[in-house]
Amino acid sequence: MKNYIKFGVVFIILLALFITYCSKADLEKAKPIPIIKERQRIIPLTKEGYSMNPIFSFDESKVYFIMDPQSSSGYSPSRLSLYEIDVNGNNQKLILKGCGWDRPSISKDGKKLITAGINIDLTTGKYTQLKHNLPSPSRYSFSIVNSCISPDGKSFAFSSYDYNQGIYCVDINLGKANVITKEKVFMPSYLSNGDKISFIGKGNFDDSQDWGKTIEIVGINGKDREIIFSASEDQIIYSQFCTKNDNIIFISYDEGFRTKRYKINIDGSNLEQLNDIEISDITKDNKLAVCILDNKVCLYQMDSKDYNQEDLIQALSTFVEVH
Repeated sequence: MKNYIKFGVVFIILLALFITYCSKADLEKAKPIPIIKERQRIIPLTKEGYSMNPIFSFDESKVYFIMDPQSSSGYSPSRLSLYEIDVNGNNQKLILKGCGWDRPSISKDGKKLITAGINIDLTTGKYTQLKHNLPSPSRYSFSIVNSCISPDGKSFAFSSYDYNQGIYCVDINLGKANVITKEKVFMPSYLSNGDKISFIGKGNFDDSQDWGKTIEIVGINGKDREIIFSASEDQIIYSQFCTKNDNIIFISYDEGFRTKRYKINIDGSNLEQLNDIEISDITKDNKLAVCILDNKVCLYQMDSKDYNQEDLIQALSTFVEVH
């Protein structure tokens, strides 16, 4: 009888150890992919507010971005303003109040910035409403969106949606507007040499929507237009910009409204699908990006592990600021 009791005790102990081992194994298996180590490559620059559209200064020592400082989960258009912060997350300062959500762009000398048709002298802090300088019979002649400044800072391009649809190039000093293309296309972005722009073409998609089917390049004189990428039948292109080293980043949706981000050379070669991180600008050496994570402006090391959707959700749900 004693032997049976001893055997029973030993069996229970072994069974308990086996269950513990299995539970531990299952727990280890169920653990999410560790993000904390990789998260050291994601460095937040802002701590509060709802941010969007960050870009590097031309020397890449600062970041400019749009932010509603009074909300972390959404934004009010009336509170959106332009801010500057250095890449170490120091010296955040307000540049311009009430500038709208438009993506900023900056000249090569780092002295001029444009957003939503507002030209800002970063040296003096003075700004000009460029759309008021355009020669036009009425205020309804143009609906300026997606404006961007030329690398030399002497002109700007914009797309007009509702009136005089198309893309225009404007001499900042003279206010003279030249037509680049006359149909409903949008999101112009200067290539680094300043003599061409990339933009989103409408293709054959529904004209009632503000997105397109092609990525195109054209000279600022309206000549030498070419399509470098055409979306598939179930894909629409929502956003695009040209980086300082002449890669094009664009965002597309499929029929299920799943977001995908891509990078492509300006000659249409080397199409590459990026991760789910909302990259907004990339340094000239392609190693560092500025992005939005959890509505914060962050730096992201491009050579770090490429997150899939599951990883990204985990990174956001356990986001820890790294200093």
